[in-house]
Amino acid sequence: MHLEPTPGSILTLLKLKPDKSPGPDNIHPMFLRETAYNIALPLTLIYRKSLDEGVLPKEWKCANITPIHKKGLQSEAENYRPISLTSAVCKVLETIIKKQMTTYLDSEGIITNYQHGFVRGRSCRTNLLQVFEDWTSNLDEGYGVDVIYLDYKKAFDTVPHKRLVN
Repeated sequence: MHLEPTPGSILTLLKLKPDKSPGPDNIHPMFLRETAYNIALPLTLIYRKSLDEGVLPKEWKCANITPIHKKGLQSEAENYRPISLTSAVCKVLETIIKKQMTTYLDSEGIITNYQHGFVRGRSCRTNLLQVFEDWTSNLDEGYGVDVIYLDYKKAFDTVPHKRLVN
């Protein structure tokens, strides 16, 4: 079996931001970017083995957690949000998989126009604009509109980290 890196995997490596920090594996994104043409094939072999066996290397599951100040007093812990620095090698695999899945879902018409999250060119803002348009149209046609809008933003700040780790 002859295996070659896809142009997409090389392009993904070349698009890595060199100023980003490395994860716990200490493989710097700048190294991956600068060696993209040479490292793409070995990474392809590692990715293929991982996908075939259904196992991620344990190093790819680890993260360095760093607190970033959000707002308010810097002396209060609740004014920080955690960011996770994970393996750049694993992020490259995630990007390749996401692109393949998105391409497939788009080509098969599986993603509807109602999907705004995790879709290029769509966001919370486009979702809100669409729903306001729907509400306005319904009101203009004489229909009633009942709305319950939930904001889950704080829910993610309140989940105990120990539970997430488990």
